Order: sequence, then structure tokens, then C-alpha cells
Amino acid sequence: MEVKREGNSILHRVEGEVPQVGKTVIGRIDWERRYKFMRLHSAVHLVDGIIMRDYKEAFLTGSNIGEEGARFDLDWPDLRKEQLPELEERVNQEALKGREIRVKFLSRDEASALPGLARTKPGQELLSQLDWVRVVEIVGLDEQMDGGTHVANTKEIGEIKLLGFENKGRHNKRIELRLNPRGKLRSA
Repeated sequence: MEVKREGNSILHRVEGEVPQVGKTVIGRIDWERRYKFMRLHSAVHLVDGIIMRDYKEAFLTGSNIGEEGARFDLDWPDLRKEQLPELEERVNQEALKGREIRVKFLSRDEASALPGLARTKPGQELLSQLDWVRVVEIVGLDEQMDGGTHVANTKEIGEIKLLGFENKGRHNKRIELRLNPRGKLRSA
């Protein structure tokens, strides 16, 4: 099955014969796979929240979540590979706090009044076109526009490993993110 967005619609393309209009169909989610993506997505938000809070000169410019992990790109000219263990430690300590992750909906005006909610140029352009905005909040740390699925609490993310540092230009750095496959966090 293929899932993709077309305009404001989410399309599910199925293999085989198309069901008749009015016919009941059953969809099944591969929960293990979905939950892994939820953990990874929440992990990227957690890293972004720590970067916005603790490293004010840096910001996330893009990310991608895949089967085995995630990667994110940063505009952080002075970042060096040797700083990753410190960032990783801060992120994992924050995950241990068990911050609730909430989803809420705001009007365009409410969302526009919150600085940093739409952090990228495409996000800012999208915000100007929407009547309402879906916001994901890591309570007490971060909130931003987002349409994806997340876990309910940062403890569910598990231990985060930051790997694969790559210099993508004067300003841009790329970092790979992996999760402990057992989903466990080291205790403080």
C-alpha cells in the first residue's frame, strides 16, 4: 500500500481490486513499525527542543525519518563532532524527565503569535495559508507545527544515540540519530 498527500487529502492506494463504494474495508497498522517511527519522530523533536533551548545560535533546517533511524540537518556553523557526546547526554537526560507530549490545534492567529512555531521558510509559508494549525508540544520544552505521530511521553523514546556527523557546508551539519533497539534509557 502507498500513502501520500494530495492537496489537503491523504490518499491510500491499495494493491488489487478497488472495493465498491459503500463496501466496508479493514485497514491494519503494523504497530511495531509505527511505534518505532513515533519514537524516532519524537526523538527528532526532543533534539530540536534541546538545541533551541541550549544552543541559541543553532537551528534545525530539515530531517528525515527512515526504517533504521533518522537524520537531521542543522544550521550550526561552529558545531564539531566532538560536541556530539555532550548533546547526546543532554538529550537523554531530558528524555528521562518523562515530559508529556501533547497535540493541540490553534487558529492561524494564535499560531502566528507564538515565536518559533513555524521554524522553516516552508513552514512559515504554510502557516500563512492555513485556517488552523496542528502543534506538537513537549511540555515545558518545545512546541512546533507538525502533522506526524508521536509517543505520549519522552520516556517512551528510549536511549538516543547521535552518530554519523557530516559537514555539509559552511553552515550545515548532518547528524544521524539511532535509538536503543530495546527502547531503554540509562538511569540517571
